[in-house]
Amino acid sequence: MINILSIGDNAIIDGEVRYMNNTLLFVTVTEPLKAFNSIIKSPPDIIIIDMTDEKLDSQMVFERIRRIQASKTMPVVLITRNEDDPEFRRLLQDGVTKALRRPYKMDELYYKILRILNIHAGDVKKKVLIVDDDPAILDTARMYLDAQYEVITKLSGKECLEYLKDNLVDLMILDIVMPGMDGIELLKEIRKDNRLKKIPVLFQTGMCDNKTVTDCMELHPQGYTVKPIVKKDLMSVVGSIFQKKREISICYIDADATNRAVFKKILKAPYIPNIMEGSIMTVNAVNIEKTSCIIINYDNSMFCLPPIRSKLAKTRIPVILVSKNTANSALQKELLEYKTYALPFPIDAEALNRKLDELKL
Repeated sequence: MINILSIGDNAIIDGEVRYMNNTLLFVTVTEPLKAFNSIIKSPPDIIIIDMTDEKLDSQMVFERIRRIQASKTMPVVLITRNEDDPEFRRLLQDGVTKALRRPYKMDELYYKILRILNIHAGDVKKKVLIVDDDPAILDTARMYLDAQYEVITKLSGKECLEYLKDNLVDLMILDIVMPGMDGIELLKEIRKDNRLKKIPVLFQTGMCDNKTVTDCMELHPQGYTVKPIVKKDLMSVVGSIFQKKREISICYIDADATNRAVFKKILKAPYIPNIMEGSIMTVNAVNIEKTSCIIINYDNSMFCLPPIRSKLAKTRIPVILVSKNTANSALQKELLEYKTYALPFPIDAEALNRKLDELKL
């Protein structure tokens, strides 16, 4: 959970928000004294100050926050309408204070928070749901996993399905032999729900005969563990599910060498740049099977788009067109094609990485 203290009368939000597999908890206060006390008693992960709030001496609040020991180096986002003002720019010189210009969309704010804190889906505790009719087994598994994962336990298949109606998890560990609905029947029910069918599953059982293992494997879980639980084995198999690193190749096509050099620097993990010169010869060399997204500078490499379209005919790979004039009628026509998007040029690093995250490559 990411704790955010929002200071100002124009309340951004107050409460819990789920964004890109992260839980953001906003606490909004309008009085400076309450904000200072909140920072001292329960330091947040990041602070947002609304500099446009006319009722708030926002600069005084910011400077006071920087004098409090707990928040001297805490990340702060300043909401402003004019980030070019010299006095405002002075506030950004500490390296941990960032600006966000009004008006903005809420997902821009959420995304900025994650980027400032350098948080990706893999940086917060993964949720592990364990289903077993034996409370002792659940207590043992929780004890072993709790330090690294957020553990949820349920005593039956019915309780599990009820929980999953309103919640998502990153991994499920299901006991096979349970009264009522056993683990195999439970997984079959889970797989009927499109929201849940891709969640990794481990089976856990005291039975390890060949038939049991065969029945389990026919449902293609990520693996299984045998009871009684051995901490080393459980930690190893759960860890292996989450430790698989994925590199996502982004092909960038641009006729300008300077632009290509800049693009190399703006992609953030897990995205890997595959830089290509804007020419038909290099387009022919694009390896579609190893590419997750193609980005083309429409202003100088639009001639590469038709052959790229031809190569993508039987794939679901998205295309992003960057241009100094995204309102161009020809470009707008291209946006009618399947999974084609536009971004303004020069490319803003934050906007690009946010768009790639949204595409869930």
